[in-house]
Amino acid sequence: MEPKIPIKWQKHLVLPRFGLRTMEDLESEIHRFRNCDLEKMKTEIEKQIENGEQNLYTISLVKPDQLHKLPNVSVTNSEELKTFYNNYKQDYKQYAEYWYCKKKIGPKQLTCIGRISFNLADQLPNKTSLENAQIIEQVWNTSHRDIEKYNDKYNKAYIRSHRIGWGRRYKIDILKEPENDEVKREQMVEQYIQVVKEIENKKENIEEFLKYLKKLGINELSLEYILEGSKFLFIDWDSQNDLKVINGIKKDVER
Repeated sequence: MEPKIPIKWQKHLVLPRFGLRTMEDLESEIHRFRNCDLEKMKTEIEKQIENGEQNLYTISLVKPDQLHKLPNVSVTNSEELKTFYNNYKQDYKQYAEYWYCKKKIGPKQLTCIGRISFNLADQLPNKTSLENAQIIEQVWNTSHRDIEKYNDKYNKAYIRSHRIGWGRRYKIDILKEPENDEVKREQMVEQYIQVVKEIENKKENIEEFLKYLKKLGINELSLEYILEGSKFLFIDWDSQNDLKVINGIKKDVER
């Protein structure tokens, strides 16, 4: 009997379905292992560390039916990897799979991470909502979860902007430089502009996705992305009802 495909992986397959990323990108970013192959994953990461690669490894613990906020562990060296393995080797049956993603780290690395949120304009009740039909939030050298933590005391690089719709100029609401010199204002603006161009280039694919969501009665979409060097990728998405989207696509495929 084939093992059940985790619902989170089914969610990742939605982006290639709408041309917002390729299967090649997806499979090269997320390294998947069955729960019984935990040691195999450990060995693979260990070899990279021993070869001198400087990476941040984010290891996700994937339950079959868990869709949001998978528990994860960050690893950068052999000791942290060993600790992770010792902590979880007895509990492997709780999970369907283990995944890891890696990002290069070092003083010259600058990774931009963010999300763009969409509201369908004809569903919006007032002018204030209309002005926030598209919202970009962006951080650097951290995770998407830091976006949700933003407040006045946040001391890392952060940009928030909004616009009415496609082809319009964004208005920058917040541009916060970090207290250290990790990211310069000029770098923040430069990478923000690059992201805006990349999003505009995917307008047709995004509109196709939004049209599909609207057909399901879903009026909100958030697309997560990463910009590493010159490489831009959409890496995840969220809506008001992700499960409805996934099941709807499965039914379309089966017809």
